[in-house]
Amino acid sequence: FEIKDGVDVTIGRGQHCDLCLYSTMLSREHARVRWENGRPVLFDLESLNGTFVGLDRVARHQLRDGDLIRLGDITVQFRVCQGPPQEPPHEPS
Repeated sequence: FEIKDGVDVTIGRGQHCDLCLYSTMLSREHARVRWENGRPVLFDLESLNGTFVGLDRVARHQLRDGDLIRLGDITVQFRVCQGPPQEPPHEPS
């Protein structure tokens, strides 16, 4: 999922979220990425199961390239890319 510079993103299991992930461990609105001074900042939206970066539970965290973010039972990695995201290479069948 591409996060565009300056565009806030709501993450959760609710169908109205910008990034909708289905898991019973996620709140309907679990977390949000907001932009502060041109930098992406992750906010927990008082979710029941918490938002973690690495092993630390966070309420607010300025995102850095390579951060591992855990939302409920889903883990994603935040990556800073130059240009559009690249598709992973396909392995021959």
